[in-house]
Parts: sequence; structure tokens; C-alpha cells
Amino acid sequence: MEHFVEIHIPGSSAQRHELLRNRTTLGTGADASIRVSESSGLAAEQVELFTGDQVVSVQVPTGSKGSLVFEGTEHRKVSVPWGGELFVGNVRLTFLRDSKVSRISPVLLLLAPVAIIVLGLSAYRAASQDDASTHEVPAPALFDERQVSQCPERESSVAEHRARDHERAALAKQERSAFDATDGVDAVSLFREAQACFQLAGKADDVLRVANKLSQWSGRLNERYATVRLQLKVAVDKQRHADALTAVRELQALLAHQDDGLYRQWLGQLSRTLEQKLARPKS
Repeated sequence: MEHFVEIHIPGSSAQRHELLRNRTTLGTGADASIRVSESSGLAAEQVELFTGDQVVSVQVPTGSKGSLVFEGTEHRKVSVPWGGELFVGNVRLTFLRDSKVSRISPVLLLLAPVAIIVLGLSAYRAASQDDASTHEVPAPALFDERQVSQCPERESSVAEHRARDHERAALAKQERSAFDATDGVDAVSLFREAQACFQLAGKADDVLRVANKLSQWSGRLNERYATVRLQLKVAVDKQRHADALTAVRELQALLAHQDDGLYRQWLGQLSRTLEQKLARPKS
């Protein structure tokens, strides 16, 4: 039996690593068994993995910050069944296993009756044709970290005044984000422009203060984004349509600032599907 961890970092291709030992560490440091890039936001040794027959035990090492999000709940240590996944910050870990004995040779597949394959595909298409939950696409990163905000002012005094206005506006948006997730995302843009204008005005202390607020707030939003995506997956898998629709609407609000890409289109389709299911009379 082979065991794997698949690592999904926003903006990067998924990485699959075989788990060969009972204990494996994952992080950005040189001593980690599985090393990921600094852009992942993880610590030097952020996660410990212990492989088992039925589950993989995952924990945050003593002394390390952060938590694990599994099925919408935060943990420091949790057991995840094979085939399950969890989030560490904005990084998604999927745990897979594969039995060499159960693998079917491509030659045997070619010898299988064509009629069975055709019937199987037809049944699948009939069952999933109108169900958007079967066509999930990869989620985009919540923010483009490469984006650099510019201050539109040129006078230092005017730039400082604009920066303070934007910082106050960002803090107000933060407070309102509990009622509308779009306000939380708007706060990031306001913090970024405030930082740029303080930089232009030569206010180094203010630049550092706003940069810290920006980092903390964008980090919280990324964690929330990962948690809601996981909540959506669990709700869809368990056919909790009302919970799934709530998660879809929060994701749509978080991504309202982005272009109408494939993931947003999928959310719209899923929203309509869930609304139709909730509107059906209960048997």
C-alpha cells in the first residue's frame, strides 16, 4: 500500500509526495521531510504527519504557531481518514493511498466489454448532467500577492492625508465584514493604498503599522476563505443543501472583486442547483 500527501498552494500546481516513513514533517525549513516554498506561508516545520492503516494523524509541533482546519473546525492535532483533506493556513493537504495489488492493467481495461463502459458513462452523465456539485473547478487565490498598490497623490502632505483617510476606512470595513464579506476584501485594498501613500509621504512608522495590519487581516481572510471552501465541500458531500448555499454565497462575496473566472461561474451554477433542490417539496 502506497501513501501520499497532495499539497495545494494557491497560485501553484499541486504537488504529490509519497509518505515513506511513519513520521514525516512538512514546512519551509531545510530540515523538513517535505519542503514547500516560502510563498506557502508555512513555518520551517509546520506540520507532523504519522501514517496509519486507516488514518493519518496530523499535528502542529509543540512550540509552533498555527492550527489545522478539518471539516470546518480548528485543531492542533487531528486524525484524517485516507481520502480526506485539511487546511493549514491557505494550504490544502489531501491524503491519498493506493494499493498496488488492486491496480488494473491497461491491457485488461482494453479487454473489458465496451458495452459496460458505455453504459457506465451514460449512467454517470445522466446522474450529473444537471448537478453543478460534480463539476468543481480549482479555486483561485483570494489575493494577487504580486499586485503593488500606487498612491495617486504626489504631494507628501496630501498623500499623508489620503493615507490616514484610507486607514480609517479600512478599519471601518473590517468591522462591517462580519455582516458582508465583501467589506473585508475591500479593507485589504484600502490598507494597501494607505501603505503606499504613507511610503510616499515618508512616514516610515506609519508604513510599518499599516503593513502589519494588512498582513494580519489578509492572513485572517485567507484562513476564512480556506475554511469556507472546506465547509462547502463537506456540506455538498453530506447533501446539506442549506449549509452549502450559505457557504457558496460567502465565497461569492469574498471573490466579488475578481474577474468572472471559471470558479466564480461554477459557484453561480452551484447556487442555482442548490436553490432548486431546496425548493423541491420534501418527500
